[in-house]
Amino acid sequence: MTGTVANTPEPEDLDAAVAAGILDADQARKLSAFFADRRARDERDDERLLFLRSFQDIFLTIGVVLIPLGAGWWLGDPLMPNGPAALVTAAIALALAFVVVRRGRPLPMMALAAVFVPATGFSLVPATTSLASQGILGEGTYLLWLLAPPLAAFVAALAYYALFRLPFVLGLAAGAAAVLVMTATTTFAPDFTQPATLVLGLVLFATAMAFDVRDPGRGTRLSDIAFWIHLVAAPLLVHGAVQWLIDFETDAVGLGQAFTILAVLAGLALLAVIVDRRAMLVSGLVYLGYALFTLLNEATGGGAEVAVVVMLIGVIVFGLATGWRSVRRLVLGRFPRRGLLTYLPPVEAPTS
Repeated sequence: MTGTVANTPEPEDLDAAVAAGILDADQARKLSAFFADRRARDERDDERLLFLRSFQDIFLTIGVVLIPLGAGWWLGDPLMPNGPAALVTAAIALALAFVVVRRGRPLPMMALAAVFVPATGFSLVPATTSLASQGILGEGTYLLWLLAPPLAAFVAALAYYALFRLPFVLGLAAGAAAVLVMTATTTFAPDFTQPATLVLGLVLFATAMAFDVRDPGRGTRLSDIAFWIHLVAAPLLVHGAVQWLIDFETDAVGLGQAFTILAVLAGLALLAVIVDRRAMLVSGLVYLGYALFTLLNEATGGGAEVAVVVMLIGVIVFGLATGWRSVRRLVLGRFPRRGLLTYLPPVEAPTS
């Protein structure tokens, strides 16, 4: 059974074994290559989050986030739209990123991006509302200006990525693109909001897969980029699919809808297993769990049915978490690795 390689010998341990005559140099070299291959395989299979190295990362992140947020708070109410405050917050976050990048620590860089990108978008909100309230913008022009904040956030994310090559930021760009599309559809074509959500989810999923298929070994920046875009794509796919299958305005609320949502969960789980992306399943579960809980709570008044379904989801997640490799072998193991399967991570053969 394949497992995580724990307490594997370090290079100096193998050198000591060679010096003691326990191994010869060729055996030590082969052992080193063997353990390196197993470590790489386990890290790929477990989708390890490499952006957190030590508690120092958390300590540094808290500090660099509080500085721009505190400055913005000083300039205005953080709960109200305030253009100058948001702009200063974004500027300080970007300036700190140039300082922190030298330390080679991804987590604080990610946190600063999570401040810089939305702050850039929020900086345009007061200007838009002010121009409209003064009658400077006509109704049609004002509606177009509503797209300015998410568009600015999208451009800011791309600029941050161009500067620092941080994969996480393309996830923020995907999120900003989602807000931009949803704002456009709800403003100009509200009847197309549901299909637009599903199409957007499919486009982002295809974008993530375009990165994934170029790195089936999951060892480069391309895989990291795909990871973050999958996190954004999954809830959009789930929301679009659920809205397509269930008309909440006309359908009677009941267990039938709950089982439809569970069927969407099963489809998402199968897709996640095939492409070997746990993150995609977890991200989709956040939306599904909330939707299912709200639906059943309304239908049953929060009775035992809600608890049973929650436990059922827990069992599904627990089973996938503990048997992910086995499930992938069951689904894909019988197919020869050729054609489209060559673009997916390989199915690890069981080992004793």
